[in-house]
Amino acid sequence: MTQDLLALLEDGRESLGLPNWLQMDNLPERGDGISLQMEKRPKVLTKYITGKSKNQASFAVLARTVMKEQTSVPNLKATDWLEAIGALFSGMERFVLSEKRIITRGEVTSPSIVGKQTDGQITYSITVEITYTEE
Repeated sequence: MTQDLLALLEDGRESLGLPNWLQMDNLPERGDGISLQMEKRPKVLTKYITGKSKNQASFAVLARTVMKEQTSVPNLKATDWLEAIGALFSGMERFVLSEKRIITRGEVTSPSIVGKQTDGQITYSITVEITYTEE
């Protein structure tokens, strides 16, 4: 599931204005980047006799950008990325993610600060919760 979502972000990187660094489970030590991390195992909400299931999965999307000035303007780029990703996921309804997965609903939290370094880099995060059917 995480790889499917990461591939979706890779495909839309230019149109969403995202940085080149898009990875699972880690951010770059230096430079701009986005990380997609599964928060917990997907939860099965309903199991159908046909073998299909309705599931729910939660992901943290972390974003960090290099602070080049003594203002917060460069760091706000990270919140712009997260808001673009949030708009993408919250707008998904009946979206075919892969051969066997169809997203039926996406919910997103507002960006919040989850880390700050002494050099001024701030890490922001949103939580994405997706409900999907799987064959």
